[in-house]
Amino acid sequence: MKQKLLPISLIILFVANASCSLLPGSGSGLPTVMPVAEVPSQENLPPTDTAVPSKTPLPTLLPNTTPTIIPGDSTPTPDPSCEYDIVFVADVNIADDTVIPPDVNFKKTWRVMNAGTCRWPAGSDWIFTHGDQMGNNTRVPISPVDPGEVIDITVLLLAPTDPGTYTSYWQLQLADGRILSPEFYVRIVVPIATATRPPRPTSAPTQSGGSGSDGTGGDTGGSTSTPAPTATATSSATAGWAGSYYANTTLTGTPVLQSTSSGINFNWGTGSPGSGVPSDNFSATWTRTFDFALGTYRFYATADDGVRVYVDGTAVIDEWHGATSNTYSADATISAGSHTVRVEYYEGSGDANLQVWWSETSTSSTWVGQYWSNRDLSGATTLVRNDTAVNFDWGTGSPDSSLPVDGFSARWTRALSFSAGTYTFKATMDDGMRIYIDSTLVLNEWTNGAERVRTFNRDLTAGTHTIVVEYYEVESDAVAKLSWEQDLDATDAWVAQFYANATLTGSPIVTKDVDTIDFNWGQNAPDDDVPADNFSIRFTRQIDFADDTYLFSASADDGIRVMVDGVIVIDQWNPSGDSQPYQADVDLDGVHTIVVEYYDAAVSAKVRFSYAPK
Repeated sequence: MKQKLLPISLIILFVANASCSLLPGSGSGLPTVMPVAEVPSQENLPPTDTAVPSKTPLPTLLPNTTPTIIPGDSTPTPDPSCEYDIVFVADVNIADDTVIPPDVNFKKTWRVMNAGTCRWPAGSDWIFTHGDQMGNNTRVPISPVDPGEVIDITVLLLAPTDPGTYTSYWQLQLADGRILSPEFYVRIVVPIATATRPPRPTSAPTQSGGSGSDGTGGDTGGSTSTPAPTATATSSATAGWAGSYYANTTLTGTPVLQSTSSGINFNWGTGSPGSGVPSDNFSATWTRTFDFALGTYRFYATADDGVRVYVDGTAVIDEWHGATSNTYSADATISAGSHTVRVEYYEGSGDANLQVWWSETSTSSTWVGQYWSNRDLSGATTLVRNDTAVNFDWGTGSPDSSLPVDGFSARWTRALSFSAGTYTFKATMDDGMRIYIDSTLVLNEWTNGAERVRTFNRDLTAGTHTIVVEYYEVESDAVAKLSWEQDLDATDAWVAQFYANATLTGSPIVTKDVDTIDFNWGQNAPDDDVPADNFSIRFTRQIDFADDTYLFSASADDGIRVMVDGVIVIDQWNPSGDSQPYQADVDLDGVHTIVVEYYDAAVSAKVRFSYAPK
């Protein structure tokens, strides 16, 4: 998230176009209808298949109120030799007048730059100053920021229950109590409910990019406001989800009820979805067309009981069985253009609820493979698909029946999580190959030639890095392979890095060694310098494994994911109540880097991870 100082001309441009760093105008046209994905503090946290803490209280609207500024006990002395300044860079999400369903959590992220000559010191905060207070968050800690650095600041907010337009104003407060101008704002539109629904809707996740989950449904109490992913490059090509309800669990016969809803976010409790539909033993299907940008998307579904999600007739999630409000997720690579999403659901008995949404993934378990029927990656793609690895030896054949055996090209893209260190990359090609890491060309073998191997070393910082592999084939044999490994020595302890946000962003505020990952902090902070809520931790360790299959087991309240050499093997980055372990079988031999990432949103905090040979 940190970048070098931008040229002065660009800074001026940022300020001139800072739509959300200046006071909003009188409004222009219709609002952006983009039911948004909510996201807990500094990242997008989807819902979980386990119980979550008590529901976030509804916001009390406090127009034109200002928080009391209380400087810390040890206020830094201002440095008269430098200047403090902040400029707007971009709205990362939630454009002005974004439509967000009532009573739904969402995250607003501003991208800003330290445009002064002073470092923003420890103890600085992003504070709510006036306008509509949406939710309970009024202060977000900011890690120190050097001059010229660009950071993302994210606040978890809650859309009000009543329809209307709401604006919340925020500013940077330094550790000595000074508040910097300009002020930044987020303005949303809460729509008028168009569907008849029983009680107040559950605060469940909104779907990203035009697929908001503000459909009919009611909350019988005890549910939790569950954050969901941020909005992505998806827009609705049709007006609403076309729903059909059946008086059986098999989606057969004539629908007894048909309706249109703006999202898939239903909590019927023990009641009925509507006239003619029984409260138990019913089923339903919804269909809607969306315009997607090319990318890998993670689809989520929370259901009691069964659910299936299809994209263009292909099942992405298939959990057609009884369940108690379980959450499921699956990734799908989608080409640019219009695609039809269909959701199928059935209810057996007892409570009934359903939420479906998706977000574009920041890291992916697969490569996005784009293939062209020419040698220069030009024109429209012939094929787009998920590839588990760039490890192909097609011989004199073709990657797919839709492609020629000679004269084709391909591009594979993937965002992966790396631990800090030196990596040795090995590329095998016949004919040409180029490799980019974070947009930097690191290997250029864009030339005809027989099968050959090239290796290179690259130092990588901890975090997510995007790798792009480009390849072309002329004639005869076709080979494209890429692999890498980190130069490692086994370590005896986990390096734990603590962040004052739920997204592992910025600089860690505490770093220390821990022997095991087995913590139950309850409602307390894990460290004196770490907040009790909205924090995250990255645990890293190099472990020397004997050749075997290992059972990885992880549990958390709230989200957790586990990576082996940058590959995700457990991914439950969503709120949960630590009611069940998540497990994965992993074949290992030798030294490997294990990374366990964890975040806590609110209330209780606990995390556990273990492994053992099977």
